[in-house]
Amino acid sequence: MKFSLLITIGAVLSLIFGLIFLFLPVPLMAIYGISLDATGEWLSRLVGAAWLGIGVLNWLAKNENDGSMKAILWADLIFTGAGLLVTLLAHLSGVGNSLLWVTILVYLLLTLGFMYFAFAKPAQS
Repeated sequence: MKFSLLITIGAVLSLIFGLIFLFLPVPLMAIYGISLDATGEWLSRLVGAAWLGIGVLNWLAKNENDGSMKAILWADLIFTGAGLLVTLLAHLSGVGNSLLWVTILVYLLLTLGFMYFAFAKPAQS
């Protein structure tokens, strides 16, 4: 897989989830069996804003091949790795329903992809 494809997939997923978290956090979390109060809704919208920013950054950088790509690669690795850890620990402690395993799988696959380019192969498009 080329890095440009991985970063494009990451961008599309980030943009989709960013928009949903920003505009429809309560219905989205209800799918996972999680209810939100006003504070949770606000925090979910902030998460959506962050996802949108990451999605736009990745989308705009998907065809670049300069020194900034290393920084973007590492930011994506930290973002997906931390998301994987937080989501896995939350689910193992009883948060959400079995659909959360899909999110965990997506985080895992993205994290492994970014790890591949960070440690095994130069981040080339």
